[in-house]
Amino acid sequence: MNEDTLKEFILQNSTRILLCGLSCIGKTHFKHFLKSQGLYHLISKISSCNKFYPESRLNEKIVVQLSGEHKGAIIIGAPWGIWKERRLLRRVYHRGSRFAADPVAFKETYIKCINKLEEYNIPHIFIDNRNDCPILDKTSFLTMITEESYE
Repeated sequence: MNEDTLKEFILQNSTRILLCGLSCIGKTHFKHFLKSQGLYHLISKISSCNKFYPESRLNEKIVVQLSGEHKGAIIIGAPWGIWKERRLLRRVYHRGSRFAADPVAFKETYIKCINKLEEYNIPHIFIDNRNDCPILDKTSFLTMITEESYE
């Protein structure tokens, strides 16, 4: 992971950072990772979005929470196959279960969230929530989330 890049992003957006990702994607694990790297204390307020269904009010919530200066989003992802396993292990069954059977819909959910962030010029970075949580570019992130397994 490029810790300097993550630290720089956090310092630039430390007033409020929103962790974006579906349930069971690893937002809590990532908070622990930030603490272990000594970065968590740099963030004034950190919030999580457990779900970002494109048809819900969440997109508006993201815009309201993050519009303005010095605010940003960390988009956390893992390959679809890993996410599906995590949901089964945690027995998470709710409205989002339709994504478990379809990696294309899983990817589309992320794309709609990313498009909303970009539409409102909200700074964001992409994190692969495996191993050392590397920062990815958008293309690599979208490729990674459609993988079936741990590769």
